Amino acid sequence: MELFGEMPCKGVEPTIVNFTSLLGGLCQVGRITDAQCLFNEMARKSVPIDVVSYNTMISGLCDSGCLKEAENLVNDMEQKGISPNVITYSSLIHGYCNFGMLEEACRFLPEMMVRRIAPDVVTFNILIGALCKLGKTKDANQLLVIMIQGGIKPDAITYKALLEGYCLEEKMDETINLFHSMSTIGIEANFSCYVALINGYCKSGRVEEAMKVFKETPTGLKHTVITYNALVDGLCKTGRVDAALDLLKDMINQGISPDVFTYNSIIYGLCNSGLCRKTVDFLNEMVEGGISPNVVSYNHLIYGHCKFRQWEEAFGCFLKMQQQGIIPNVTSFNILMSALCRKGNVREAHSLFMKMIRLGSLGEEPSSVSYNTLLHGYCLVDDVDLAAM
Repeated sequence: MELFGEMPCKGVEPTIVNFTSLLGGLCQVGRITDAQCLFNEMARKSVPIDVVSYNTMISGLCDSGCLKEAENLVNDMEQKGISPNVITYSSLIHGYCNFGMLEEACRFLPEMMVRRIAPDVVTFNILIGALCKLGKTKDANQLLVIMIQGGIKPDAITYKALLEGYCLEEKMDETINLFHSMSTIGIEANFSCYVALINGYCKSGRVEEAMKVFKETPTGLKHTVITYNALVDGLCKTGRVDAALDLLKDMINQGISPDVFTYNSIIYGLCNSGLCRKTVDFLNEMVEGGISPNVVSYNHLIYGHCKFRQWEEAFGCFLKMQQQGIIPNVTSFNILMSALCRKGNVREAHSLFMKMIRLGSLGEEPSSVSYNTLLHGYCLVDDVDLAAM
């Protein structure tokens, strides 16, 4: 901003390109109010604002959630004889999709048709991606058909969105077929497509197939912590902790640093296999690597100790997490309440329940699971009157 302000002092009058560059920069860093002030200054100084400047401002407003202001700006540009283009509408569609207003976003497509503004691959990708995130792959596929019929070739981003959508709906057969169909129409799968397929296999418990895809990924596509995390988590959830530990070593050897999600998956795998005491080394490794255990780490530990009736250790973890400034969440309480009820200590479970209510101000309130756990506990000890209360 200072450099821009110095230009007139140096005898250099800012051009529309200078103004638009600064406008884009302000929008990118979220300084939308400053961007609006600059845009208004452009109008006051009779700078010939063009469609690029308008699109830059509209995109910035949409990214900041100022959707109505963005639409007003479209009306303003039309009144000044500047026609909106596909970038204008793609920005509006992206803005509404980003804030979960899919119906509002879809209303722009007919408007574009009326104005004879043809949607491009970016426009369709935004809508297909939004539909897939909501689990509406059927609608996304219909849009894909319209896209192809309109002569617009889908790209890897289109297919990545659809792959993730199918995985979200646990439709692995469709996911696999779609992945293999890419090469037949000349679209090369990018890294994100491989990650989507690996994730889908892992979430559906087909870890062997995920490992096969992992090993067959083209050498030019380097795996990241995201891929390793999906595989480590998948292996741990299917009881293959030794394989997960081998993969963790491979990950480190490849120069990829594990994150809290990686360690949490390992902790879960060990705890679920009755190896809670082995997690101490991993907790120390986390801390040494500058990664702090979080509420999920401790919940896995509490769950593992409770599963194998190591009650003292479970409550020790519950106290330790609080001593370290980690606030228990509803899952932490539910695990311990369930364990106490199984032991017949329903009164202690109720005390925990009351503590959770007191922590409600911190955003942790009992869930339906909390109530069901306590009700079931009272019924187990034949204290139906208290359960009914």
